[in-house]
Amino acid sequence: MADTVWMIDPTGATRGTIMWSSYTAVPKFNDVGTWQVNCPLTPQHALAAAAGWRVAIMAGTSTVIAGPVTKAEIKIDGTSGRATRRLVLSGEDDMRWMRGRDARPAPLAALSAQTPAYDIRTGVASTIMRQYVDVNAGPGALVARRVPSLTLAADPVAGPSITGRARFDKLLPLLQGLAVSGAVAGVTLGFRVNSGFGLGKVFQVYLPADLTGPARFSMALRNLKMLTWTLTAPTATHIVGGGRGEEDARDFIEVADTADATAWGRLEDFYDFRAASDSDSNVELTQGAQKRLDEQGHTQLVEVVPVDTARLQYGRDYGLGDVITVDVYGGVTVDEVVREVEIKVDRAGGRKVTPRVGTVGATRSAASWIRLRDALARISNLERR
Repeated sequence: MADTVWMIDPTGATRGTIMWSSYTAVPKFNDVGTWQVNCPLTPQHALAAAAGWRVAIMAGTSTVIAGPVTKAEIKIDGTSGRATRRLVLSGEDDMRWMRGRDARPAPLAALSAQTPAYDIRTGVASTIMRQYVDVNAGPGALVARRVPSLTLAADPVAGPSITGRARFDKLLPLLQGLAVSGAVAGVTLGFRVNSGFGLGKVFQVYLPADLTGPARFSMALRNLKMLTWTLTAPTATHIVGGGRGEEDARDFIEVADTADATAWGRLEDFYDFRAASDSDSNVELTQGAQKRLDEQGHTQLVEVVPVDTARLQYGRDYGLGDVITVDVYGGVTVDEVVREVEIKVDRAGGRKVTPRVGTVGATRSAASWIRLRDALARISNLERR
């Protein structure tokens, strides 16, 4: 059965389907997914190019990806004598709303009454993550700041006790950091916004499913067409965290990854966390420095093209956010989260599913972009003070 691409108007009503020629969907673990649909230009299809429309790509009753149209392109080509008319719709999934909200110091107060320095919350990781979403974007937020039709799934009560500290942080990177700090047995907590037909959206925190036994891939098992493995050295093995105070009145702590230091050599970096509590024996400062270390440790990224078998199929037996095993070569095995899945479907060429599995910080982004992202984050921290 071919996948169905539904058009949804700003009221949430379905307005028919798109007769697509191809589409690409890239849902991402703890991040904003993207999609693109190519189709003939018709009056019906052109409706979805207007502001406020959404697209839901469905495989039967399961959502492949769903979210608003953020870009539309009309392409008319008459150079061959007969004009061809195409429409390309592009968009993001509903995790974009987490990126589009700030976590304010006093989220339930007017902007003129942001008198607290920070919104500080301590508790079970999943509970704290839900609280920040609820009061900044969910049903518990000020009416004007609520994401329309956003609700919260039940709290799984997962992860250790953590402390969150928000001061006009973008909600998405705040949640990403809390998910790393809330890791269970080394596995980052997952969060997502589930959606499909209509306007309903559900924010959910979850513990990734451990499928390292049943979901195993290798060329020897003949359930892979291709794999690419990339190992990248750490950018830091020792982090010095600087807490409150100035110069000789400031607290400092150090966290280290001794295994990475032994393998790659000692690499030092500094983490400026002047906002950390000065009355908790440096617990919060250590948590922040450890998160920074986790993000700067060595990374492994495995990109695979799997072969669906009777025993193991994407979307049925494993999916985005699950922990799976990839046997690379010569004893190199990666047990990690499926962090991204690129799904390309063409009516003429069929379907290609490419999961990307890796450690915290594993990405296909260029190193220069990663450095720029880190620099912008540090500048943003200064601006929010």
